Amino acid sequence: MNALIYLLQVSACTAIFYLFYYVLLRRLTFFTINRWYLLITVFLSFIIPALTIPVTPQQQHITVVKQAVYINTLQTLPDNVPDLNLVAAAKPMDWMQLLSVFYITAVAGLLIHLMITFIIFFRKLKGRQLTKIGSVNVLHSTEKLNNGSFFNYIFLNDQELSAEEVQQIIAHEILHVKLYHSADRLLVKIVQVILWFNPFVYFYAKSIEENHEFEVDCAMANSTDKKRYADLLLHLSVARQGMLYHSFSKIPLKKRIVMLFNQPSAKMKKVIYVLILPVVLISCLAFAKLKTDQPENKISTIGGIENLGKNPLIVIDGKVYPKDILYKISPGCIKGSTVISPNPTVIKLGKHVNDGYIEIKTKEGKITYITPFEKENLIKESMVPKNQFYSRLRLHDLERGGYIDKIIIHEKSSGVSANLGLNDKAGFLINNKLYSEQQVKTLPASVIEALSGENGVGPAGLDRFKEVDVKGYDLIFYWEPVKKSDSTMSRQELKPVIHQPRQTQLQHPNHNFEVTSLTYQASENIVSALNKDQHNSLISVGKNINVNTLKSEQARVYKYLAAMFPRIKLKDIGFNVDTTQQKGFCTIKTVVKPAV
Repeated sequence: MNALIYLLQVSACTAIFYLFYYVLLRRLTFFTINRWYLLITVFLSFIIPALTIPVTPQQQHITVVKQAVYINTLQTLPDNVPDLNLVAAAKPMDWMQLLSVFYITAVAGLLIHLMITFIIFFRKLKGRQLTKIGSVNVLHSTEKLNNGSFFNYIFLNDQELSAEEVQQIIAHEILHVKLYHSADRLLVKIVQVILWFNPFVYFYAKSIEENHEFEVDCAMANSTDKKRYADLLLHLSVARQGMLYHSFSKIPLKKRIVMLFNQPSAKMKKVIYVLILPVVLISCLAFAKLKTDQPENKISTIGGIENLGKNPLIVIDGKVYPKDILYKISPGCIKGSTVISPNPTVIKLGKHVNDGYIEIKTKEGKITYITPFEKENLIKESMVPKNQFYSRLRLHDLERGGYIDKIIIHEKSSGVSANLGLNDKAGFLINNKLYSEQQVKTLPASVIEALSGENGVGPAGLDRFKEVDVKGYDLIFYWEPVKKSDSTMSRQELKPVIHQPRQTQLQHPNHNFEVTSLTYQASENIVSALNKDQHNSLISVGKNINVNTLKSEQARVYKYLAAMFPRIKLKDIGFNVDTTQQKGFCTIKTVVKPAV
Protein backbone atom coordinates (compact mmCIF):
# COMPACT_ATOMS: atom_id res chain seq x y z
CA MET A 1 0.00 0.00 0.00
CA ASN A 2 2.85 2.40 0.87
CA ALA A 3 4.39 1.78 -2.58
CA LEU A 4 1.13 2.66 -4.34
CA ILE A 5 0.78 5.84 -2.29
CA TYR A 6 4.37 6.74 -3.22
CA LEU A 7 3.61 6.27 -6.93
CA LEU A 8 0.52 8.48 -6.62
CA GLN A 9 2.65 11.16 -4.95
CA VAL A 10 5.21 10.88 -7.77
CA SER A 11 2.39 11.30 -10.29
CA ALA A 12 1.12 14.38 -8.45
CA CYS A 13 4.62 15.91 -8.62
CA THR A 14 4.87 15.26 -12.38
CA ALA A 15 1.49 16.95 -12.83
CA ILE A 16 2.61 20.07 -10.91
CA PHE A 17 5.94 20.35 -12.75
CA TYR A 18 4.42 19.74 -16.18
CA LEU A 19 1.65 22.31 -15.67
CA PHE A 20 4.34 24.85 -14.74
CA TYR A 21 6.16 24.02 -17.99
CA TYR A 22 2.99 24.12 -20.10
CA VAL A 23 1.81 27.47 -18.76
CA LEU A 24 5.10 29.40 -18.51
CA LEU A 25 7.92 27.70 -20.44
CA ARG A 26 6.74 25.89 -23.56
CA ARG A 27 6.59 29.05 -25.73
CA LEU A 28 10.11 30.17 -24.84
CA THR A 29 12.91 29.46 -27.31
CA PHE A 30 15.37 28.31 -24.62
CA PHE A 31 15.07 24.77 -25.91
CA THR A 32 18.12 23.32 -24.15
CA ILE A 33 17.02 24.76 -20.79
CA ASN A 34 13.50 23.41 -21.36
CA ARG A 35 14.91 19.99 -22.14
CA TRP A 36 16.88 19.89 -18.92
CA TYR A 37 13.94 21.28 -16.96
CA LEU A 38 11.77 18.37 -18.12
CA LEU A 39 14.44 15.76 -17.37
CA ILE A 40 15.38 17.12 -13.94
CA THR A 41 11.77 17.49 -12.80
CA VAL A 42 11.11 13.85 -13.71
CA PHE A 43 13.92 12.88 -11.32
CA LEU A 44 12.66 15.33 -8.69
CA SER A 45 9.19 13.80 -8.91
CA PHE A 46 10.63 10.47 -7.76
CA ILE A 47 12.93 12.01 -5.13
CA ILE A 48 10.58 14.45 -3.33
CA PRO A 49 8.07 11.88 -1.96
CA ALA A 50 11.00 9.80 -0.66
CA LEU A 51 12.57 12.72 1.23
CA THR A 52 12.41 12.96 5.01
CA ILE A 53 12.51 16.54 6.27
CA PRO A 54 13.40 17.01 9.96
CA VAL A 55 11.24 19.59 11.74
CA THR A 56 11.17 20.82 15.32
CA PRO A 57 7.54 21.29 16.34
CA GLN A 58 6.37 23.58 19.13
CA GLN A 59 5.62 21.89 22.40
CA GLN A 60 1.98 20.98 22.81
CA HIS A 61 0.40 19.96 26.09
CA ILE A 62 -1.41 16.87 24.88
CA THR A 63 -1.76 13.74 26.94
CA VAL A 64 -1.62 10.61 24.83
CA VAL A 65 -1.95 7.08 26.17
CA LYS A 66 0.83 5.23 24.36
CA GLN A 67 0.10 1.73 25.56
CA ALA A 68 -2.82 -0.36 24.42
CA VAL A 69 -4.69 -1.97 27.32
CA TYR A 70 -6.25 -5.39 26.92
CA ILE A 71 -8.80 -6.48 29.49
CA ASN A 72 -9.33 -10.20 30.09
CA THR A 73 -13.01 -11.10 30.12
CA LEU A 74 -14.32 -14.34 31.56
CA GLN A 75 -17.48 -15.40 29.71
CA THR A 76 -19.74 -18.33 30.51
CA LEU A 77 -22.49 -20.03 28.57
CA PRO A 78 -25.31 -21.94 30.31
CA ASP A 79 -26.16 -25.59 29.72
CA ASN A 80 -29.31 -24.82 27.77
CA VAL A 81 -27.47 -23.10 24.94
CA PRO A 82 -27.56 -25.39 21.88
CA ASP A 83 -24.43 -26.34 19.99
CA LEU A 84 -23.70 -23.99 17.14
CA ASN A 85 -22.29 -24.92 13.78
CA LEU A 86 -19.71 -22.23 13.38
CA VAL A 87 -18.91 -21.25 9.83
CA ALA A 88 -15.86 -19.10 9.19
CA ALA A 89 -16.96 -15.72 7.91
CA ALA A 90 -15.77 -14.77 4.47
CA LYS A 91 -12.85 -12.38 4.60
CA PRO A 92 -13.44 -8.98 3.02
CA MET A 93 -11.90 -8.53 -0.41
CA ASP A 94 -8.48 -6.91 -0.23
CA TRP A 95 -8.80 -4.26 -2.94
CA MET A 96 -5.31 -2.90 -2.30
CA GLN A 97 -3.79 -6.32 -2.97
CA LEU A 98 -5.81 -6.68 -6.18
CA LEU A 99 -4.71 -3.21 -7.25
CA SER A 100 -1.07 -4.09 -6.55
CA VAL A 101 -1.32 -7.29 -8.60
CA PHE A 102 -2.93 -5.38 -11.49
CA TYR A 103 -0.23 -2.69 -11.40
CA ILE A 104 2.65 -5.20 -11.33
CA THR A 105 1.07 -7.19 -14.18
CA ALA A 106 0.80 -4.05 -16.31
CA VAL A 107 4.41 -3.06 -15.58
CA ALA A 108 5.64 -6.55 -16.45
CA GLY A 109 3.70 -6.49 -19.74
CA LEU A 110 5.09 -3.09 -20.73
CA LEU A 111 8.65 -4.13 -19.86
CA ILE A 112 8.33 -7.24 -21.99
CA HIS A 113 6.99 -5.13 -24.86
CA LEU A 114 9.93 -2.71 -24.55
CA MET A 115 12.45 -5.56 -24.51
CA ILE A 116 10.86 -7.16 -27.58
CA THR A 117 11.07 -3.80 -29.38
CA PHE A 118 14.81 -3.64 -28.64
CA ILE A 119 15.36 -7.22 -29.78
CA ILE A 120 13.55 -6.62 -33.08
CA PHE A 121 15.42 -3.35 -33.59
CA PHE A 122 18.90 -4.85 -33.19
CA ARG A 123 18.01 -7.96 -35.21
CA LYS A 124 17.16 -5.73 -38.16
CA LEU A 125 20.64 -4.24 -37.97
CA LYS A 126 22.31 -7.61 -38.49
CA GLY A 127 23.62 -8.17 -41.98
CA ARG A 128 22.96 -4.58 -43.04
CA GLN A 129 25.64 -2.58 -44.79
CA LEU A 130 26.67 0.39 -42.64
CA THR A 131 28.62 3.52 -43.53
CA LYS A 132 30.82 5.03 -40.84
CA ILE A 133 30.94 8.79 -40.25
CA GLY A 134 33.27 9.11 -37.30
CA SER A 135 31.68 7.03 -34.55
CA VAL A 136 28.23 7.21 -36.16
CA ASN A 137 26.86 4.30 -38.20
CA VAL A 138 24.68 5.25 -41.17
CA LEU A 139 22.27 2.63 -42.51
CA HIS A 140 21.23 3.31 -46.13
CA SER A 141 18.04 1.65 -47.32
CA THR A 142 15.76 1.85 -50.32
CA GLU A 143 12.94 0.22 -48.34
CA LYS A 144 10.13 2.22 -46.79
CA LEU A 145 12.02 3.66 -43.83
CA ASN A 146 11.69 6.91 -41.92
CA ASN A 147 14.83 8.97 -41.67
CA GLY A 148 15.90 9.06 -38.03
CA SER A 149 18.46 8.06 -35.42
CA PHE A 150 18.89 6.00 -32.27
CA PHE A 151 22.05 6.48 -30.21
CA ASN A 152 24.91 6.22 -32.77
CA TYR A 153 22.79 4.71 -35.58
CA ILE A 154 21.31 6.85 -38.36
CA PHE A 155 18.64 5.44 -40.67
CA LEU A 156 18.55 7.03 -44.09
CA ASN A 157 16.11 6.50 -46.95
CA ASP A 158 17.79 8.52 -49.70
CA GLN A 159 15.28 7.75 -52.46
CA GLU A 160 14.13 10.89 -54.27
CA LEU A 161 16.51 13.03 -52.23
CA SER A 162 19.20 15.29 -53.61
CA ALA A 163 22.75 15.05 -52.34
CA GLU A 164 22.29 18.36 -50.49
CA GLU A 165 19.13 17.09 -48.75
CA VAL A 166 20.91 13.88 -47.72
CA GLN A 167 23.71 15.94 -46.18
CA GLN A 168 21.19 18.08 -44.27
CA ILE A 169 19.42 15.01 -42.89
CA ILE A 170 22.71 13.41 -41.83
CA ALA A 171 23.84 16.67 -40.20
CA HIS A 172 20.48 16.89 -38.39
CA GLU A 173 20.66 13.33 -37.05
CA ILE A 174 24.32 13.65 -36.04
CA LEU A 175 23.26 16.53 -33.80
CA HIS A 176 20.69 14.22 -32.15
CA VAL A 177 23.47 11.68 -31.58
CA LYS A 178 25.91 14.24 -30.14
CA LEU A 179 23.28 15.68 -27.78
CA TYR A 180 22.37 12.17 -26.47
CA HIS A 181 18.70 12.66 -27.23
CA SER A 182 18.19 8.91 -27.47
CA ALA A 183 19.18 8.57 -23.80
CA ASP A 184 16.39 11.02 -22.93
CA ARG A 185 13.88 8.97 -24.90
CA LEU A 186 14.98 5.73 -23.25
CA LEU A 187 14.68 7.30 -19.80
CA VAL A 188 11.17 8.54 -20.56
CA LYS A 189 10.18 5.10 -21.89
CA ILE A 190 11.21 3.54 -18.56
CA VAL A 191 9.28 6.20 -16.62
CA GLN A 192 6.24 5.48 -18.80
CA VAL A 193 6.49 1.82 -17.84
CA ILE A 194 6.58 2.67 -14.11
CA LEU A 195 3.88 5.36 -14.26
CA TRP A 196 1.80 3.90 -17.08
CA PHE A 197 -1.40 5.11 -15.38
CA ASN A 198 -0.24 8.75 -15.24
CA PRO A 199 -1.34 10.82 -18.28
CA PHE A 200 1.19 13.57 -17.53
CA VAL A 201 4.06 11.16 -18.23
CA TYR A 202 2.88 10.90 -21.84
CA PHE A 203 2.72 14.71 -22.04
CA TYR A 204 6.29 14.75 -20.72
CA ALA A 205 7.41 12.33 -23.45
CA LYS A 206 5.79 14.43 -26.17
CA SER A 207 7.27 17.70 -24.89
CA ILE A 208 10.77 16.22 -24.54
CA GLU A 209 10.64 15.00 -28.17
CA GLU A 210 9.46 18.42 -29.31
CA ASN A 211 12.33 20.14 -27.52
CA HIS A 212 14.79 17.70 -29.09
CA GLU A 213 13.63 18.71 -32.56
CA PHE A 214 13.41 22.42 -31.69
CA GLU A 215 16.95 22.29 -30.28
CA VAL A 216 18.37 20.60 -33.41
CA ASP A 217 16.32 22.75 -35.83
CA CYS A 218 17.65 25.88 -34.12
CA ALA A 219 21.24 24.65 -34.52
CA MET A 220 20.63 23.71 -38.18
CA ALA A 221 19.13 27.14 -38.89
CA ASN A 222 22.40 28.74 -37.81
CA SER A 223 24.36 26.83 -40.48
CA THR A 224 21.89 26.59 -43.38
CA ASP A 225 19.16 28.56 -45.10
CA LYS A 226 15.95 28.47 -43.01
CA LYS A 227 13.65 28.45 -46.06
CA ARG A 228 15.42 25.52 -47.76
CA TYR A 229 15.49 23.63 -44.46
CA ALA A 230 11.73 24.22 -44.04
CA ASP A 231 11.16 22.92 -47.59
CA LEU A 232 13.02 19.73 -46.65
CA LEU A 233 10.76 19.32 -43.61
CA LEU A 234 7.72 19.64 -45.89
CA HIS A 235 9.13 17.10 -48.31
CA LEU A 236 9.64 14.52 -45.53
CA SER A 237 6.55 15.34 -43.48
CA VAL A 238 5.08 11.80 -43.34
CA ALA A 239 6.20 9.58 -40.42
CA ARG A 240 4.86 6.68 -38.41
CA GLN A 241 4.03 7.20 -34.72
CA GLY A 242 5.29 5.12 -31.78
CA MET A 243 8.80 4.41 -33.07
CA LEU A 244 11.71 3.83 -30.71
CA TYR A 245 14.11 6.16 -32.54
CA HIS A 246 14.04 9.84 -33.49
CA SER A 247 12.30 10.49 -36.79
CA PHE A 248 13.43 13.42 -38.88
CA SER A 249 9.84 14.62 -39.42
CA LYS A 250 7.81 13.02 -36.66
CA ILE A 251 6.95 16.16 -34.64
CA PRO A 252 3.99 18.13 -36.12
CA LEU A 253 5.38 20.18 -38.95
CA LYS A 254 3.53 23.39 -38.11
CA LYS A 255 5.09 23.61 -34.64
CA ARG A 256 8.60 23.05 -35.96
CA ILE A 257 8.31 25.64 -38.71
CA VAL A 258 6.73 28.20 -36.34
CA MET A 259 9.55 27.69 -33.85
CA LEU A 260 12.11 27.80 -36.68
CA PHE A 261 11.02 31.29 -37.72
CA ASN A 262 10.16 32.60 -34.23
CA GLN A 263 12.15 35.46 -32.80
CA PRO A 264 14.42 34.21 -29.99
CA SER A 265 13.02 34.90 -26.52
CA ALA A 266 14.55 37.83 -24.66
CA LYS A 267 17.29 36.76 -22.26
CA MET A 268 15.49 38.54 -19.43
CA LYS A 269 12.77 35.89 -19.62
CA LYS A 270 15.19 33.37 -18.15
CA VAL A 271 14.14 34.86 -14.81
CA ILE A 272 10.94 32.81 -15.20
CA TYR A 273 12.93 29.65 -14.47
CA VAL A 274 13.68 30.96 -10.97
CA LEU A 275 9.96 30.57 -10.20
CA ILE A 276 10.44 26.81 -10.19
CA LEU A 277 12.11 27.07 -6.75
CA PRO A 278 8.89 27.87 -4.83
CA VAL A 279 7.15 25.12 -6.84
CA VAL A 280 9.78 22.61 -5.67
CA LEU A 281 9.47 23.90 -2.09
CA ILE A 282 5.68 23.55 -2.11
CA SER A 283 5.99 20.03 -3.54
CA CYS A 284 8.45 19.09 -0.78
CA LEU A 285 6.12 20.36 1.93
CA ALA A 286 3.16 18.59 0.32
CA PHE A 287 4.70 15.19 -0.40
CA ALA A 288 7.94 14.76 1.57
CA LYS A 289 7.83 13.04 4.95
CA LEU A 290 8.11 15.45 7.87
CA LYS A 291 10.01 13.90 10.78
CA THR A 292 9.92 15.52 14.21
CA ASP A 293 12.56 15.27 16.90
CA GLN A 294 9.91 13.93 19.26
CA PRO A 295 9.76 10.15 19.77
CA GLU A 296 7.29 8.35 17.56
CA ASN A 297 4.01 7.30 19.18
CA LYS A 298 4.26 3.54 18.74
CA ILE A 299 1.49 1.23 19.79
CA SER A 300 2.55 -2.13 21.20
CA THR A 301 0.48 -5.22 20.52
CA ILE A 302 1.45 -6.57 23.96
CA GLY A 303 0.19 -4.76 27.05
CA GLY A 304 2.08 -4.13 30.27
CA ILE A 305 5.42 -3.06 28.77
CA GLU A 306 5.47 0.46 30.24
CA ASN A 307 7.94 -0.48 32.99
CA LEU A 308 10.33 -2.44 30.79
CA GLY A 309 13.81 -1.16 30.05
CA LYS A 310 15.28 -0.08 26.73
CA ASN A 311 16.31 -3.54 25.54
CA PRO A 312 14.05 -6.22 27.04
CA LEU A 313 14.60 -9.86 26.14
CA ILE A 314 11.80 -10.83 23.75
CA VAL A 315 11.23 -14.48 22.91
CA ILE A 316 8.62 -15.65 20.40
CA ASP A 317 8.15 -19.40 20.01
CA GLY A 318 11.62 -19.95 21.46
CA LYS A 319 13.42 -17.43 19.22
CA VAL A 320 14.84 -14.06 20.29
CA TYR A 321 13.56 -10.94 18.49
CA PRO A 322 14.36 -7.20 18.68
CA LYS A 323 12.01 -4.89 20.57
CA ASP A 324 10.40 -3.43 17.44
CA ILE A 325 8.61 -6.76 16.84
CA LEU A 326 6.17 -5.68 19.58
CA TYR A 327 4.92 -2.93 17.26
CA LYS A 328 4.75 -5.16 14.17
CA ILE A 329 3.29 -8.49 15.26
CA SER A 330 -0.42 -9.01 14.65
CA PRO A 331 -2.55 -9.53 17.78
CA GLY A 332 -4.51 -12.12 15.80
CA CYS A 333 -1.59 -14.57 15.71
CA ILE A 334 -0.85 -14.45 19.46
CA LYS A 335 -1.94 -17.39 21.60
CA GLY A 336 -0.58 -16.09 24.89
CA SER A 337 2.11 -13.86 26.40
CA THR A 338 4.08 -13.41 29.63
CA VAL A 339 5.67 -10.13 30.75
CA ILE A 340 8.31 -10.01 33.53
CA SER A 341 9.47 -6.65 34.88
CA PRO A 342 13.22 -5.84 34.96
CA ASN A 343 14.97 -7.99 37.58
CA PRO A 344 18.70 -8.79 37.41
CA THR A 345 18.21 -11.92 39.52
CA VAL A 346 16.05 -13.56 36.83
CA ILE A 347 17.84 -15.53 34.12
CA LYS A 348 16.13 -16.45 30.86
CA LEU A 349 17.94 -18.21 28.02
CA GLY A 350 21.18 -17.72 29.94
CA LYS A 351 20.73 -13.94 30.18
CA HIS A 352 19.85 -11.67 33.10
CA VAL A 353 16.61 -9.81 32.37
CA ASN A 354 17.94 -6.40 33.43
CA ASP A 355 15.47 -4.67 31.10
CA GLY A 356 12.62 -7.15 31.48
CA TYR A 357 11.42 -10.23 29.65
CA ILE A 358 8.53 -10.95 27.27
CA GLU A 359 7.59 -14.42 26.07
CA ILE A 360 5.03 -14.79 23.29
CA LYS A 361 3.51 -17.96 21.91
CA THR A 362 1.77 -17.87 18.54
CA LYS A 363 -1.23 -19.92 17.48
CA GLU A 364 0.36 -21.79 14.60
CA GLY A 365 4.04 -21.32 15.34
CA LYS A 366 4.45 -18.44 12.90
CA ILE A 367 4.35 -14.65 13.08
CA THR A 368 1.96 -12.56 11.02
CA TYR A 369 2.34 -8.81 10.87
CA ILE A 370 -0.15 -6.21 11.95
CA THR A 371 -2.56 -4.95 9.29
CA PRO A 372 -3.62 -1.29 8.88
CA PHE A 373 -7.07 -2.13 10.30
CA GLU A 374 -5.55 -3.87 13.35
CA LYS A 375 -3.23 -0.94 13.92
CA GLU A 376 -6.12 1.51 13.69
CA ASN A 377 -8.03 -0.54 16.28
CA LEU A 378 -5.01 -0.55 18.60
CA ILE A 379 -4.60 3.22 18.32
CA LYS A 380 -8.26 3.81 19.17
CA GLU A 381 -8.07 1.51 22.19
CA SER A 382 -4.82 3.08 23.38
CA MET A 383 -6.42 6.52 23.40
CA VAL A 384 -8.95 5.48 26.05
CA PRO A 385 -7.87 7.06 29.38
CA LYS A 386 -7.24 4.46 32.07
CA ASN A 387 -9.23 6.49 34.60
CA GLN A 388 -12.32 6.55 32.35
CA PHE A 389 -14.84 4.01 33.66
CA TYR A 390 -16.94 3.53 30.49
CA SER A 391 -15.95 3.78 26.81
CA ARG A 392 -17.63 2.60 23.61
CA LEU A 393 -15.45 2.45 20.50
CA ARG A 394 -16.21 1.85 16.82
CA LEU A 395 -13.61 -0.63 15.50
CA HIS A 396 -12.95 -2.60 12.33
CA ASP A 397 -14.42 -6.11 12.35
CA LEU A 398 -11.29 -8.10 11.49
CA GLU A 399 -13.16 -11.36 10.90
CA ARG A 400 -16.25 -10.40 8.91
CA GLY A 401 -15.36 -6.98 7.53
CA GLY A 402 -17.27 -3.79 8.25
CA TYR A 403 -17.39 -2.47 11.80
CA ILE A 404 -18.19 -3.57 15.35
CA ASP A 405 -18.45 -1.75 18.67
CA LYS A 406 -16.38 -2.48 21.75
CA ILE A 407 -17.23 -1.47 25.31
CA ILE A 408 -14.30 -1.10 27.71
CA ILE A 409 -14.79 -0.79 31.47
CA HIS A 410 -11.85 0.39 33.58
CA GLU A 411 -11.83 -0.11 37.34
CA LYS A 412 -9.15 0.57 39.93
CA SER A 413 -7.28 -2.70 39.54
CA SER A 414 -9.14 -4.64 36.88
CA GLY A 415 -11.59 -4.26 34.05
CA VAL A 416 -13.83 -5.97 31.58
CA SER A 417 -14.56 -5.53 27.87
CA ALA A 418 -16.72 -7.07 25.17
CA ASN A 419 -17.50 -6.70 21.47
CA LEU A 420 -21.05 -6.10 20.29
CA GLY A 421 -22.95 -5.17 17.15
CA LEU A 422 -23.35 -1.59 15.99
CA ASN A 423 -27.00 -1.48 17.08
CA ASP A 424 -26.66 -3.73 20.13
CA LYS A 425 -27.67 -2.33 23.48
CA ALA A 426 -25.65 -2.91 26.65
CA GLY A 427 -26.87 -2.83 30.25
CA PHE A 428 -24.91 -2.58 33.49
CA LEU A 429 -26.06 -4.60 36.50
CA ILE A 430 -24.51 -3.10 39.63
CA ASN A 431 -25.61 -4.52 42.99
CA ASN A 432 -28.80 -5.91 41.39
CA LYS A 433 -29.71 -2.54 39.86
CA LEU A 434 -29.73 -2.18 36.06
CA TYR A 435 -28.27 0.95 34.42
CA SER A 436 -28.35 1.98 30.75
CA GLU A 437 -25.28 3.21 28.86
CA GLN A 438 -26.40 6.83 29.25
CA GLN A 439 -26.88 6.35 32.99
CA VAL A 440 -23.55 4.62 33.53
CA LYS A 441 -21.76 7.55 31.88
CA THR A 442 -22.94 9.81 34.71
CA LEU A 443 -22.42 7.45 37.64
CA PRO A 444 -20.98 9.27 40.67
CA ALA A 445 -17.32 8.56 41.34
CA SER A 446 -18.24 7.23 44.78
CA VAL A 447 -20.35 4.45 43.22
CA ILE A 448 -17.55 3.45 40.83
CA GLU A 449 -14.92 3.44 43.58
CA ALA A 450 -17.13 1.25 45.78
CA LEU A 451 -17.52 -1.46 43.13
CA SER A 452 -16.43 -4.85 44.40
CA GLY A 453 -17.27 -8.47 43.91
CA GLU A 454 -17.16 -10.61 40.80
CA ASN A 455 -17.41 -8.72 37.52
CA GLY A 456 -18.07 -10.07 34.05
CA VAL A 457 -20.18 -9.81 30.93
CA GLY A 458 -22.61 -12.11 29.20
CA PRO A 459 -25.66 -12.28 26.91
CA ALA A 460 -28.85 -10.86 28.38
CA GLY A 461 -30.47 -14.33 28.20
CA LEU A 462 -28.27 -15.92 30.88
CA ASP A 463 -30.05 -17.44 33.89
CA ARG A 464 -28.11 -15.19 36.23
CA PHE A 465 -30.16 -12.22 34.92
CA LYS A 466 -33.61 -13.86 35.15
CA GLU A 467 -34.58 -11.88 38.26
CA VAL A 468 -33.92 -8.58 36.48
CA ASP A 469 -35.90 -7.06 33.62
CA VAL A 470 -33.27 -7.05 30.86
CA LYS A 471 -35.74 -6.78 27.97
CA GLY A 472 -34.32 -4.72 25.11
CA TYR A 473 -30.70 -5.35 26.10
CA ASP A 474 -28.30 -7.57 24.17
CA LEU A 475 -25.35 -7.66 26.56
CA ILE A 476 -25.11 -7.26 30.33
CA PHE A 477 -22.04 -6.18 32.31
CA TYR A 478 -22.44 -7.22 35.94
CA TRP A 479 -20.89 -6.75 39.37
CA GLU A 480 -21.86 -9.16 42.16
CA PRO A 481 -21.43 -8.02 45.77
CA VAL A 482 -18.93 -9.82 48.01
CA LYS A 483 -20.34 -12.32 50.48
CA LYS A 484 -17.51 -13.10 52.84
CA SER A 485 -17.59 -16.79 53.78
CA ASP A 486 -13.95 -17.81 54.14
CA SER A 487 -11.71 -16.49 56.90
CA THR A 488 -8.72 -16.76 54.60
CA MET A 489 -10.12 -14.16 52.17
CA SER A 490 -9.29 -10.48 52.45
CA ARG A 491 -11.96 -7.82 52.06
CA GLN A 492 -10.82 -7.10 48.50
CA GLU A 493 -11.28 -10.66 47.20
CA LEU A 494 -14.17 -11.82 45.02
CA LYS A 495 -16.50 -14.63 45.91
CA PRO A 496 -17.79 -16.36 42.76
CA VAL A 497 -21.46 -16.79 41.97
CA ILE A 498 -22.21 -20.51 41.68
CA HIS A 499 -23.61 -21.51 38.29
CA GLN A 500 -23.26 -24.44 35.91
CA PRO A 501 -21.35 -23.24 32.82
CA ARG A 502 -21.35 -25.18 29.59
CA GLN A 503 -18.09 -23.67 28.46
CA THR A 504 -15.70 -21.14 29.93
CA GLN A 505 -13.53 -18.98 27.71
CA LEU A 506 -11.19 -16.05 28.05
CA GLN A 507 -11.54 -13.25 25.50
CA HIS A 508 -8.08 -11.98 24.64
CA PRO A 509 -7.54 -9.37 21.97
CA ASN A 510 -8.68 -11.32 18.92
CA HIS A 511 -9.08 -14.92 19.95
CA ASN A 512 -10.53 -17.20 22.65
CA PHE A 513 -8.89 -20.02 24.58
CA GLU A 514 -9.68 -22.09 27.64
CA VAL A 515 -8.65 -20.96 31.07
CA THR A 516 -5.88 -23.28 32.26
CA SER A 517 -4.23 -21.33 35.06
CA LEU A 518 -4.39 -18.31 37.35
CA THR A 519 -1.80 -16.26 39.24
CA TYR A 520 -1.99 -14.98 42.82
CA GLN A 521 0.23 -13.06 45.24
CA ALA A 522 1.03 -14.81 48.54
CA SER A 523 3.23 -14.34 51.60
CA GLU A 524 6.83 -15.52 51.42
CA ASN A 525 6.46 -17.77 54.48
CA ILE A 526 4.57 -20.39 52.45
CA VAL A 527 7.20 -20.68 49.69
CA SER A 528 8.76 -23.81 51.15
CA ALA A 529 5.40 -25.60 51.18
CA LEU A 530 4.76 -25.12 47.45
CA ASN A 531 5.54 -27.42 44.55
CA LYS A 532 8.01 -25.73 42.18
CA ASP A 533 7.74 -28.19 39.31
CA GLN A 534 4.40 -27.16 37.73
CA HIS A 535 4.08 -25.40 34.37
CA ASN A 536 3.88 -21.63 34.26
CA SER A 537 0.44 -20.09 34.15
CA LEU A 538 -0.99 -18.29 31.16
CA ILE A 539 -3.28 -15.76 32.81
CA SER A 540 -2.38 -13.27 35.53
CA VAL A 541 -5.17 -12.35 37.94
CA GLY A 542 -2.89 -10.61 40.39
CA LYS A 543 -5.09 -10.63 43.54
CA ASN A 544 -3.49 -10.05 46.97
CA ILE A 545 -4.36 -13.12 49.06
CA ASN A 546 -4.08 -12.93 52.85
CA VAL A 547 -3.17 -16.59 53.55
CA ASN A 548 -0.65 -18.34 55.77
CA THR A 549 -0.74 -21.94 54.66
CA LEU A 550 -0.81 -23.87 51.43
CA LYS A 551 -3.82 -25.88 52.60
CA SER A 552 -6.04 -22.86 53.18
CA GLU A 553 -4.94 -21.33 49.87
CA GLN A 554 -5.68 -24.55 48.03
CA ALA A 555 -9.15 -24.71 49.61
CA ARG A 556 -9.83 -21.09 48.78
CA VAL A 557 -8.78 -21.50 45.14
CA TYR A 558 -10.82 -24.68 44.89
CA LYS A 559 -13.96 -22.84 46.05
CA TYR A 560 -13.31 -20.10 43.55
CA LEU A 561 -12.74 -22.41 40.59
CA ALA A 562 -15.33 -25.07 41.41
CA ALA A 563 -18.12 -22.57 40.81
CA MET A 564 -16.99 -22.11 37.21
CA PHE A 565 -15.47 -25.55 36.53
CA PRO A 566 -17.83 -28.11 38.13
CA ARG A 567 -15.63 -31.07 37.16
CA ILE A 568 -12.54 -29.73 38.92
CA LYS A 569 -11.41 -31.68 41.99
CA LEU A 570 -9.29 -30.44 44.85
CA LYS A 571 -6.46 -32.70 43.74
CA ASP A 572 -6.53 -31.08 40.28
CA ILE A 573 -5.12 -27.84 41.68
CA GLY A 574 -1.33 -27.58 41.71
CA PHE A 575 1.05 -24.69 42.38
CA ASN A 576 4.18 -23.15 40.93
CA VAL A 577 6.12 -20.42 42.69
CA ASP A 578 7.94 -17.47 41.13
CA THR A 579 10.29 -16.14 43.80
CA THR A 580 11.50 -13.24 41.64
CA GLN A 581 9.02 -10.77 43.13
CA GLN A 582 9.96 -8.09 45.63
CA LYS A 583 11.28 -9.23 48.99
CA GLY A 584 8.54 -10.49 51.26
CA PHE A 585 6.26 -11.71 48.46
CA CYS A 586 6.13 -14.47 45.93
CA THR A 587 3.81 -15.38 43.05
CA ILE A 588 1.72 -18.53 43.36
CA LYS A 589 0.79 -19.80 39.92
CA THR A 590 -2.28 -21.94 40.27
CA VAL A 591 -2.35 -24.60 37.57
CA VAL A 592 -5.68 -26.24 36.79
CA LYS A 593 -5.16 -29.65 35.24
CA PRO A 594 -7.43 -30.50 32.28
CA ALA A 595 -10.53 -32.44 33.31
CA VAL A 596 -10.73 -35.93 31.84
